[in-house]
Amino acid sequence: MNEPIWPGPDDKLVVTEMIQNPDSPHWKQCYIWVSRLVGQADISENLREDIVQEAMVSITRGLPGFHFNSRLTTWLTTVTGNRKKDAFRRQSKQIRQAETLLDELQSPADNGESLEFTTLLTTEEEVILREELHDALHGLQEVLEHRSDRDKAIILMRLLDERKYSEIAKSFGIREQKVMYLCKNIQKLLRKVCQRQPPG
Repeated sequence: MNEPIWPGPDDKLVVTEMIQNPDSPHWKQCYIWVSRLVGQADISENLREDIVQEAMVSITRGLPGFHFNSRLTTWLTTVTGNRKKDAFRRQSKQIRQAETLLDELQSPADNGESLEFTTLLTTEEEVILREELHDALHGLQEVLEHRSDRDKAIILMRLLDERKYSEIAKSFGIREQKVMYLCKNIQKLLRKVCQRQPPG
């Protein structure tokens, strides 16, 4: 005879035990249930685990307020779905911010204002610095032109925000080694592009 599928027919019994006993086996079953639900989505393993953890935190906090207006599994599905949406929104926001920053680099506003740090430089040094910055940004634009939105976001987070490889990897749900490989590869391409540019 097959075991009943968790949580079984009596939601009140399960919820009461989970609230009263943090070590109840039902918590492990709940974790497995949420993991299976998140596992149906086509996302990376790291991002999947983050969503599961965030969902379990929300379930732990919200379970005492569950009023049995629906099945427990329906509520769990809603909570997990919301955490999944939150994760996707964060990732989309990071990509949009990277795209905005890239647009600003590709089309810098020429309003005649000097960069704040250039007040410490001579006119000649300022001209040289601006030329070097222009070449570097032009090279970055060329290197990133045909890259995916995710790759652009990763590179800009590393080169401009100076974020750690581990932080970037966690943000996008990919392995740290992949971030390192991508960044080093882009940096090599950027050096080649800048080296072949004729002097101004």
